[in-house]
This record gives sequence, C-alpha cells and structure tokens, in this order.
Amino acid sequence: MPKNTGKKSGKNDSKAKKKSSSVTREEKSVSDETEKGFFLAQIEYLTVESEKFQKKCEELEKQNQL
Repeated sequence: MPKNTGKKSGKNDSKAKKKSSSVTREEKSVSDETEKGFFLAQIEYLTVESEKFQKKCEELEKQNQL
C-alpha cells in the first residue's frame, strides 16, 4: 500500500499557485519600491557622511603638515 504524503494531486493545484503568485507579484512590486526608496535614502546619507569625513581628513592633513 503506498504511503499518503498528505498532498493532493490534480489540476486545481496549478490554479491555486497562479492566484497566489499574482498576489505575490503585486506585494513584491510594493515591497521593491519601498526597498528602493530605503536604499536611495541610505546612499544619500552615506554620501553626505563620506563628504563630511573627507573634509575632516583634509583639515587634519593640513594641521599635520604645519
């Protein structure tokens, strides 16, 4: 007697997967936009910080040369 794995096989499984994947695509699109905004904000912040530290480094190099 074959073991029952608890899974049903049939055509209905593929339809259920298609419906859930379309919802997932919509959610993923929103998630991707949110994530993109987060990364752009992080890039801007890190750019400003980098410029600030670069300026500080140049000031310290000037002081060191005196």
